[in-house]
Amino acid sequence: MPITKQSQPIKTVKQHLEDAGYKDAELIPMAAILYHAGGLDGIVKKFPQLNLEQEYIETTKTTDPKQVDEFHRQHKILFQNPEYKKIFNLLYYHLENKLLEMKYENILSQECDFDDFLEALQKNFFRKYRGNKERQDVSDLDNDLPSIKSSLVHLFKKAGLVTEVLPSKTQYDAALVFGATYVSMEDRLQYLLKMKTEGKINAVPPVYVLAGARDLWLDSTSDKYTAEMIAQKINIEQSANPEITPEPIFNSPEITPEITENSSEITPAQIHKKGMEIFDAINNDKKNEGEARKAVVKYFQDTYKITWPTEADAAEYLMQKYQNNNPGLINKYYIVNAPKKSNGNRPDTFDTIKQFITDIKLKPEFMARKGKERNILACSEQPYVNSQNATLKYLQELSPQLHTETIGQASSTFAKDNIDEISNASVKNILAEIAGQFYKIKQVEQALARQSNIVLA
Repeated sequence: MPITKQSQPIKTVKQHLEDAGYKDAELIPMAAILYHAGGLDGIVKKFPQLNLEQEYIETTKTTDPKQVDEFHRQHKILFQNPEYKKIFNLLYYHLENKLLEMKYENILSQECDFDDFLEALQKNFFRKYRGNKERQDVSDLDNDLPSIKSSLVHLFKKAGLVTEVLPSKTQYDAALVFGATYVSMEDRLQYLLKMKTEGKINAVPPVYVLAGARDLWLDSTSDKYTAEMIAQKINIEQSANPEITPEPIFNSPEITPEITENSSEITPAQIHKKGMEIFDAINNDKKNEGEARKAVVKYFQDTYKITWPTEADAAEYLMQKYQNNNPGLINKYYIVNAPKKSNGNRPDTFDTIKQFITDIKLKPEFMARKGKERNILACSEQPYVNSQNATLKYLQELSPQLHTETIGQASSTFAKDNIDEISNASVKNILAEIAGQFYKIKQVEQALARQSNIVLA
């Protein structure tokens, strides 16, 4: 993620966190996360781990071996008495907590400009734990995290990174559903509908799904119905152009004969089987997911002359299903379809927000209240609420009349009681998401600096 360095005011870490929306009760937990996971290494010098013997030597200002030996002798005598040992452990625990609290306060008081703060998070969290990988491709292997995972999971909850975020109002003019895999979009939509059925909001306003030209993946269990959409496209194309015929592999008795026996149409099961053969052949070392996915797309596009289904197609599929199954609950919906970036990369959350701005100017029911206050409720899920909410500042800055907030259900992963059931990859993704939140803040600031006039009024 490139960062443009600009002249900026120096602020404390506490101020950077407050500017990002963290509440008072979340500041110490956030400082603890940054301390234990080394998020600000390079800005904040790490304190040494607490060592009782070292504390004694520093306190007495001596390294006299005789005094150290005496300390050990007294220490041993005390520990022979269970009551002394209990008291000693309590005092040690209290001392350790006090020292840690001082360390966290020290981190919050450190001064740096925003770019240095952001670069530290990018280096120590995002590039270290995620890099160029998609969230679901982050490795579970890690030699450092297991020793601090329990502490981090506890701190994530204290900092509000994995807990539920509810709406603050009951009436909204529009609802946004952040795009994602089919499963995640469905979870977010269900959470919005749950807010209505539980009386948290009075009605479901027009829903805008913030999707885009992000190719779906056959290898992902989260991208449901991908094979179904591909099969549908191929069969429609074959009906219109009979010269396009299935490859022999689809008619081979070795490949799903129970499906092909009495049908001339290609089925989702066959699509998935063929796609995974291509994917596994390229990703045999588990390090080439991106190239393997591109190869799958190229094969079906070149062979069957179809347009590969995207997140926007999945969003349309989802909304049609829910509108049909929930008559009267979802009255209107719109699919925001952000195009790919100029370099061919997938559009990100900020791209979908910009496309939403373009789209709503064409919606009379939204612009009819131009100049009046309008409340927008965005639906995400933890641990993405903070980072995705950061992009909405762009809307609010362009129009003071637009009030936005992001809600989301608690992370089911971090609700587990057994810490061993929480993967290292899940912990890594939250650390990367913290860095992602501040990157999005920078992204919005740069976009606003380029904005010469108000788009929405």
